[in-house]
Amino acid sequence: MDLVSLMRIVGALAVVLGLLGGGVWALRRFGAGVPGLAGIAAPRARRRLEVAERLALDPKRSVVLLRADTREYVVLLAGDEATVLGEGDLPAVMAEPEPAPKPTPLALVTDDYAPRPLPLALQLSSAWHARRDAA
Repeated sequence: MDLVSLMRIVGALAVVLGLLGGGVWALRRFGAGVPGLAGIAAPRARRRLEVAERLALDPKRSVVLLRADTREYVVLLAGDEATVLGEGDLPAVMAEPEPAPKPTPLALVTDDYAPRPLPLALQLSSAWHARRDAA
């Protein structure tokens, strides 16, 4: 194999890897709504409508719990039909995600690591080992 053939192989490999990388980048950037690409696609903002749970009753029927904004709907799916079985408001805990906790200042954290006395069982064990080693 001469140098020209080797350069062609390396160049072709570089082009193929570049196209593959560009395709992955394009999927992450523009393909977030494509079903089946949840592991590849970039996360989107919280959606207003989501399927919270699905329970299959038999091969043709299932019950679905849908969340829309601050409401929940229980829907029976049977073939081509959909029947709303119930609806209600989301609990206040689930309606709004709680904000991330603020970092604790270092002065407050260091108080938690102040020396504490050992539990009594460990104190007795340490004293027994000390007497045994001295004997």
